[in-house]
Amino acid sequence: MKHKKYLRYIFSLAGVFMIAALIFLLRAYHSRFFKETTTGLQYQVVSHGKGPSPQKGDILLINAYCKTEKGDVLFNTANQELPMVLTYLEEFAQKKGGFEEAVGMLQKGGSLIFKMSAEKLFGQNPEYTTPQDGLKKDKKIFLHLQL
Repeated sequence: MKHKKYLRYIFSLAGVFMIAALIFLLRAYHSRFFKETTTGLQYQVVSHGKGPSPQKGDILLINAYCKTEKGDVLFNTANQELPMVLTYLEEFAQKKGGFEEAVGMLQKGGSLIFKMSAEKLFGQNPEYTTPQDGLKKDKKIFLHLQL
């Protein structure tokens, strides 16, 4: 009888370890698709663009989809009449690991997903990184951009 009791504990413990290992492997599998720039900006190529990269002064039309790690959608330009309109500025070419660098990596017709902290995405705009909005500065955000 004692042996059956111990076997049940061993199998239960083995099951817990197998579940933990599976979760670890799935997270590693998912994160391996993200590459990292020298500034630490993590990105994943969805589709390569065939057009030019943005140049200073260009007016960009960007489709953007932004969500939290939990899947909460922060904004989606598909729900608007027009995509995001943005003038490409010289500082966008500077490598700072945030939104500006992400936009600078786009090519016309291309689509990338970026993973960054709320602080890197929203910069010094405290209205987006307040605890009542559920966004702490270090919370990971996924930003899907298409030019």
